[in-house]
Amino acid sequence: MKRIVVLGGGVGGLSVVRALRFVHAEITLVERRDSHVFQSRLYAAAVAGRGRLESGFARLVSGQSNVQLVRGEAVYLDARQRRLILADRALPYDTLVVSAGSQPRYERDEWQRFAPGLKSPEDARRIREMLRDRGSSAVVAGGGVNGVELAAAVALSDRSRRVVLVESGDRILPGFPAALGAAAKDQLLRLGVEIQCGRHVVGMDGESVRVSGEQGRERILSRAVLWAGGVRGANFGAALRSEAGAQLDDQGRVSVAPDLTVPRHPEIFVIGDLARVLHEDAPMDGLATVAAQQGRYVAAAIRERMSGYDARPFQYVDQGRFAILGRGGIGVIGETQLRGPSAWLAAKLAQKWSAPEDLLPRLRAYSAATGSST
Repeated sequence: MKRIVVLGGGVGGLSVVRALRFVHAEITLVERRDSHVFQSRLYAAAVAGRGRLESGFARLVSGQSNVQLVRGEAVYLDARQRRLILADRALPYDTLVVSAGSQPRYERDEWQRFAPGLKSPEDARRIREMLRDRGSSAVVAGGGVNGVELAAAVALSDRSRRVVLVESGDRILPGFPAALGAAAKDQLLRLGVEIQCGRHVVGMDGESVRVSGEQGRERILSRAVLWAGGVRGANFGAALRSEAGAQLDDQGRVSVAPDLTVPRHPEIFVIGDLARVLHEDAPMDGLATVAAQQGRYVAAAIRERMSGYDARPFQYVDQGRFAILGRGGIGVIGETQLRGPSAWLAAKLAQKWSAPEDLLPRLRAYSAATGSST
């Protein structure tokens, strides 16, 4: 019987396991936690302290007799003998699916002590504790999607608090069209967020943050520093490089072939935040929809192989990119740009309908009925 080991129980890894429900194989899911974390709910938990953040894997794969759960952390890879090495055991595999995710990328390691990212329930609780100090300003480092969404959520939770969003580039949301970035900036300003572009964090000490730019340096008194300054691939990427010859980019992500395998190792798939895949010259990373589609693709590819066929290259179906700011935000689906409530609604609908041809007619009907813009 084929042995399939899936490393990581996030969106991608769980998608693989559940899509292999009826496959005659031994599937082992390896995860440090005993539950799946709903990443999209961490903002509400960090700011408002509400929402169920986890669901046990035993419940999520209940009735799936071909799966065993192993709680642990991978420390090494023996690619030659096809074994995943944990701290307390070695797991042999015929196929290995790596969905190990990402972690915050700090310019200085010591900043982790003062500025949590938002990757786990523990991070959410830590941020919640920081925000209990109503007299302290909140500084969000990083003007990407995570940063602007977090800044908006903090501003909405306490309109009297000073919220500063620091971005080293010349504008926020550089991955979106400039017009949408400007629309998001206007929405943030209306929420009371102070936006400082062209400035970057140069130091912090638990009581304040130091930022620098062309306009000089500033020390912002703050005990609530929230890190959204980028991510890097999980540490397991280094094992793939040393043992399987994988190529890593400057963010620690593994470059994979069109079928999401490590070159020269067709038995190893890499998906989700740890994978570096290009589609139409644009990077496809950091999105839960990408990880979910990659997971389902890998499951299909495994089934094809077991039937003696080769899988076609992975093709991503664009479900849109969004930055949600309260009940507004921005979004882009194909060539369609969204602003305000339409973007918020589209993000919710995208979780249900998987393709633009399903989503856009419903969105346009809503826009016509409410007078909102797309």
